[in-house]
Amino acid sequence: MKVFVKSYVLVGIIVGTLVIGIGGAKALGWWITASQKVAKKITTGDFAGMSDPADLRGSYTFADMEKNYGVPVSVLAQAFGYTDVPDPSLIKAKDIEGRYGTMGDKEIGTDSVRLFVALYTGIPYTPKEESTGILDTAIKVLRDLSKLTDEQIAQLQPRLVVTQEQNTESPASASDPKVPETKTSDSGETGVPQKVPAATTNVDQTQPVAATKGTGSDGQSVSSTAVSNSQTQRTSPATEATHTPLPQTSSENLIRGKTTFAEVLAWGVSKAQIEQVLGKPMPPEQTVIRDWCLAEGLEFSTVRDALQKLKP
Repeated sequence: MKVFVKSYVLVGIIVGTLVIGIGGAKALGWWITASQKVAKKITTGDFAGMSDPADLRGSYTFADMEKNYGVPVSVLAQAFGYTDVPDPSLIKAKDIEGRYGTMGDKEIGTDSVRLFVALYTGIPYTPKEESTGILDTAIKVLRDLSKLTDEQIAQLQPRLVVTQEQNTESPASASDPKVPETKTSDSGETGVPQKVPAATTNVDQTQPVAATKGTGSDGQSVSSTAVSNSQTQRTSPATEATHTPLPQTSSENLIRGKTTFAEVLAWGVSKAQIEQVLGKPMPPEQTVIRDWCLAEGLEFSTVRDALQKLKP
């Protein structure tokens, strides 16, 4: 015996099933329509169960970072210079890369945010790039919140990047009273926490370090590493000169903030190899790689690392 169901009844059954199904899924947390940024958890050691700073992505907003790592949006905004933005919670890590990018021989981007978050939370983290820098404003915020030890401040010195505003105010003079004010948290010799390049900051960023941490006018209470470092810099002009960012003439193939696709091709890398990394046709050869990444909404450091691994 055949049973016929009218079409409008069938439609009603289908719609009802969908509504009930979706409603139930939402109630149980199974139905998620928006992308959720949930960082991976550390599974072992003293920090097990905490969000791993190494998993912080370029797409994470300040709000995502506050949710995952407990770093207030206001703190992040102050550290990276977004206090004048109407809603800093919407700022993404990759936006910082777009705002600062290459500064001298350092890069301020997503990895800089990872480093800041790690220092704030106290979770050990080794920056993924030797060129990863940290803004002086970020160090000041951490210092004011008592998130840094003297040893950490010393270790961060080679990664210090002074903001342009402060560079224009204090033109590389150790006697300028404004310089110590921006360096109160800095001294050092190695990176954070273990593997770090030798000091590569600009001369005006490192000379006044010894005079900034002391309690007296001559800075005599500075840690021995800071004194040693600053004395070496004051007595070795030739060494200081090597800290000035050099043009990209090294035999090592490195992609900087102004590197073009043409320069990568000059290494002997093929256009097909580059396009395989990009996942799309390569733009005109004279296009700056960093500018292209920003226009495409991609994280420059990720593309840069992949291109640098290419071999002719």
